[in-house]
Amino acid sequence: MHSFAIHTLGCKVNQYETETIVNDLLEQGFNLVGFSDRADVYIINTCTVTGTSDHKSRQWISRAVQANAGAIVVVTGCYAERAKQEIKGIQGVDLIVGNPSKGKISELVSQRLGTEFAAGGVRPVTQHFHTRSLVKVQDGCNNFCSFCIVPYVRGRPTSRPLDKIAEEIHNLARTGVKEIVLTGANLGKYGLDLEPQLKLVALLKDVEKTPELARIRLSSIEVKDLTTDVITLFASSPKFCRHLHIPLQSADDGILKGMRRNYTREEYLRTVGEIKRNIPGVALTTDVMVAFPGETEEQFERTRSVMEKVAFRKAHVFKYSDRPGTAAASFPGKLGFKVKERRSRELLDLSCTLAENFLEAHVGRTLDVLVEKVGKDGLLTGLTDNYMRVYFEGETDRKGKIVSVLIEGREEGSLHGRIV
Repeated sequence: MHSFAIHTLGCKVNQYETETIVNDLLEQGFNLVGFSDRADVYIINTCTVTGTSDHKSRQWISRAVQANAGAIVVVTGCYAERAKQEIKGIQGVDLIVGNPSKGKISELVSQRLGTEFAAGGVRPVTQHFHTRSLVKVQDGCNNFCSFCIVPYVRGRPTSRPLDKIAEEIHNLARTGVKEIVLTGANLGKYGLDLEPQLKLVALLKDVEKTPELARIRLSSIEVKDLTTDVITLFASSPKFCRHLHIPLQSADDGILKGMRRNYTREEYLRTVGEIKRNIPGVALTTDVMVAFPGETEEQFERTRSVMEKVAFRKAHVFKYSDRPGTAAASFPGKLGFKVKERRSRELLDLSCTLAENFLEAHVGRTLDVLVEKVGKDGLLTGLTDNYMRVYFEGETDRKGKIVSVLIEGREEGSLHGRIV
């Protein structure tokens, strides 16, 4: 019986696709092992969104090659889509599989090993108990932000039919999943390519009808796609988590224009204001980019000020790096390493402060927590709907249930309390 190990870099779309690859191989009779274990097959699901992502992808490829000289090494994902020739130059890589062919990995690996591939699988996959699962509803993007490689490695927007999504969600709910996270390369484009055409709000309304689900969360959504009808729907049902990840990137109109982000600072703040008025206690998280070509100190400070004004729950801070083939790669005014590092560190420090402030504001309150697992020090742990991790004492049979927890304090980016 052959074994395989897999490592995933990057976004939630990649994470979802990794789950599919794992299930496909398990159905073929393979055994899943840890990446540090000796395996017959190593799979790296790569990312290429930044230069750092490329570097990490290469590191994991090298690790796989060195792990077992006789193993099959498979490289897939966005770095494989963008840099196939680079990867071909890495000795020990056996298969390079682009994003559109990820669904064929189990068949390709079986062929490489000389084992028979069974189209229907050779064994059922035991459903592992999860409280939260990703559901990919859409892929691809046509925004063509000047710095972004995603449209080139993920292609144009394509949506899954509503009935297929509903079927998957119902199946997950039957296994005990209480929260689903809708994910896609550009969620706001959901349904626009379908016939008849749909909008994201139609998908959300359909998912909300699933009786077994307790929570619905979005992975990331552009500010332009947070229309009043979406915000109103989130405010109208307790199933929608009070957490939205809304990329900011920059809060300077000049930089936003250069990025081709299609919104202004004021438009972003206006939408955020509408969200906060309609959804009390909402947690807003974001992506911010520093040192875009030509970014001045004044423009950087505008981004800092908006981060403070919005009081984000968390911010992912990225340093600009050229992505070959994107418009910004040819822009003048590239900034040096020291400037990138300083600006990144300043916003990361600010993000930590804002995160602790958000947590502190909830000490003394009673919050609903979806129990996920036994965490540190033997305590139960789970997330609130507004994206805070909580630790507390309790019996393991609480797993998969929503419990009320009185928050007694915070430490190291999380909260602790007791069930009431």
